[in-house]
Amino acid sequence: MIRKTMALLLCVLMAFSTVSGIAEEPALFVPGVYIGTGTGLHGEMTVSVVVTSQEITGIEILTTNDTYYIYPVAEQAMSERIMEEQSLAVDTVSGATFTSRGILQAVEDALRQAGADVAALKTAAKKEPVSETADCEVLVVGAGLTGLAAANRLLENGVDVLLIESMGYTGGAARFSGGAIRIANDQAYAQRAYEYLETTMYYGDFPVNEKYPDMERVKDVCYKSIDVYEWQLRNGIMVVDDAPDAENNFTRRPPVPARYQYMGVVRKGNFLTDEYERAYLENGGRLMLETKADSLIQDENGAIVGVKASTLDGELTINAGATILCTGSIGSDPELLAEYLPNYKDDLTELPKGTDGSGIRMALEVGAVMSEDQYCNGGASHAYVMDAYKVNGPYASRQDIDPASLFVSVDGERLTREDDDRYHRYYLSPDGPNKQVSISDKEILEKIGKLDKYEEEVAKAGESGPYYKADTIEDLARQLGMDPAVLTATVERYNSLCAAGEDTDFGKKASLLNAIDEGPFYAVTTTFLGYDYIGGIETDNDGAVITATGEKIPGLYAGGFTSSREFQGTGSAHSYCLIICVSTGFICADSAQAYLGK
Repeated sequence: MIRKTMALLLCVLMAFSTVSGIAEEPALFVPGVYIGTGTGLHGEMTVSVVVTSQEITGIEILTTNDTYYIYPVAEQAMSERIMEEQSLAVDTVSGATFTSRGILQAVEDALRQAGADVAALKTAAKKEPVSETADCEVLVVGAGLTGLAAANRLLENGVDVLLIESMGYTGGAARFSGGAIRIANDQAYAQRAYEYLETTMYYGDFPVNEKYPDMERVKDVCYKSIDVYEWQLRNGIMVVDDAPDAENNFTRRPPVPARYQYMGVVRKGNFLTDEYERAYLENGGRLMLETKADSLIQDENGAIVGVKASTLDGELTINAGATILCTGSIGSDPELLAEYLPNYKDDLTELPKGTDGSGIRMALEVGAVMSEDQYCNGGASHAYVMDAYKVNGPYASRQDIDPASLFVSVDGERLTREDDDRYHRYYLSPDGPNKQVSISDKEILEKIGKLDKYEEEVAKAGESGPYYKADTIEDLARQLGMDPAVLTATVERYNSLCAAGEDTDFGKKASLLNAIDEGPFYAVTTTFLGYDYIGGIETDNDGAVITATGEKIPGLYAGGFTSSREFQGTGSAHSYCLIICVSTGFICADSAQAYLGK
């Protein structure tokens, strides 16, 4: 009996062993570490991929030329998505599309080397869209610096706050900025900042709108920045003084090395916004990325009680006692630009994709109004080489133009001084991008160290530009499509000013006056780049969104560049923009909290 039992048990064990062998899954990959290549925003990137026989277990970017303040976000998110889904059929990161695609290409290349069935990995599993609901006391729409400031203020004051952002990262336009912020640590500094702004809010050579700015509101944001500064100290967020400017005023920036540059400009804004995000999350804040608010929800009395939003998974209804819009300006919205700033609608902008006017659109739908006299800041040092993508990819023309040269319109006329980085506003065109042309001779290019670059680009560009070379001014004009007589007269007039040592036409610094009198002659066509779009919707002193009759829309507030016209004249003082962001974020937060009676 025992022998029969043992024999039966042995048979059962053998059967299980056989079944187990049959059920064992075939290998999906040859285990190891593989290096793949892909193309990101700024060229080739390499990625390391670690696999077992069944799983993708590690993804890391090894080399990339993409911007240091964006690619780490895409690296983390794409790595998590690919490994979680064990698939290449995953969503790219909103606002980091090109880097995300480059990572996908590189991972695909690596997995192909590992023997993977790439076609199967690129087949998306069908997912049904979901419909969800979330609740909060205050909803902050937009996680740029304004939204981060508002959310942190509410969180510290014990308010149940939810912060949503349409992009895959926080920081908004401030993330892409130089990070300069004229934040006040005491009342004396706040008053000093206010007095500085009082004298620089208008540029003498631009039209003045007497309604703007509202200097009382300017004073409010200067003094409110003291609260922001103290909050930063409580949360370990430091800023340090820059070298003083011509008026002996300090600006402040995050204390990070100057090597963090992009397109020749120190970019430290992400170090500031990342610290605001860190503080918010460490203190228990709720943040939902890639969540786009589509419309505001009103109750029967017209009060705003939440939003309808879209996520990667479907739809989201957010119920809120109050809502603060911090979605930025209209700079990346072609339709709103065409309506409110038509002369800039075809120009390039350095604003991120998320600055799409969505908060402004939603507010207009419920009765808000646009402020008067919307305008755009941009300048010579921020111009871009035309058709840059066919030359070297996107790069700023500050690498290729210099105020030592002569700048003219596309018609060959000199319209303003070359050493004023706001000059390009004089070149407004209702049709197509705003353009201007930099004219130099060989001596000037040698002096500023750009001759080799121009020669290289002329050789690549051929007759199509945007770089040109000619032995005579007349021939250069013909290549540029200008009237030779007009450009010749412009150059002759300019040379006479150089000979006299004084620019009596526009006031260019004498040290930058260089005659253009000996060939060969060179030109490069550049186009305007907008960076501050001033205006947005009207708000009152509390940040409450108002109607055409001045009535508050209950439960709705707006800060930062969603409503910036009251804080700006016809110019944008250096390091002041970020003060508008953080201070109005705090002001809106305090007002929303008071509205809730907390």
